[in-house]
Amino acid sequence: MKVAPAIFFDLDNTLVDRSKSIDRYSVAFVEHFSHRLYKTLPQEIAALILVDDNGGYSSRLSPYQSIKEAVSITLSEKLPWRVPADKTELFTHWISHFPRCSVAMDDAAELIELFASIELRMEIISNGADSSRRATLRSLPFACHFSSIVSSERVGLSKPDPQIFQTAAAELEVAVESCWYVGDHPINDIVGARNAGMKNIWLKGFHDWPQGISAPEYAVARMSEAASIILDENC
Repeated sequence: MKVAPAIFFDLDNTLVDRSKSIDRYSVAFVEHFSHRLYKTLPQEIAALILVDDNGGYSSRLSPYQSIKEAVSITLSEKLPWRVPADKTELFTHWISHFPRCSVAMDDAAELIELFASIELRMEIISNGADSSRRATLRSLPFACHFSSIVSSERVGLSKPDPQIFQTAAAELEVAVESCWYVGDHPINDIVGARNAGMKNIWLKGFHDWPQGISAPEYAVARMSEAASIILDENC
């Protein structure tokens, strides 16, 4: 069987289930700050974070410059503190602990193990700080199968700029047009990868497909469905 030289993945809401990661972080938050809070359930904290998180994309209507800033201010102001925590302390806690609470997307581990078993090269292209991207990956059970991450901070380019996808292919010394990209965001992931020349698979369920944008090459509801597409295309 002839396989593609490389497959690239988005991180949040592709390899990582961001909502479940927020649930896990909220439990860790309560454990850390319980002695300074009046009784607060993790579910209540998760609900506050999910609004600011907006699926990993800052809302255009948000007055804050980043999700981490929004979360830290919201939690400092809206939780029932017995001993107050300021936004700087909570900002630091989020940066330090949220990546460690990452939860793998359903089927992601099985998919990665399958591709690793046939020696398919795999890498990640993700917008965000390089340190947080790497910390997030280290928390996942299949981290050993990825040798590097192409983060927007490291290369100075952000999705959907086609050049970040082309840079990733160049780092692996593979032809961009023979590579695959899997991601959840219609514009940042799928349109960006398509404009760079990569074959693409859209993971549905997190963002609506925009009107006026041509349909993705492939669309799947679960990560496991990507395996048959890639393998069938390359038999």
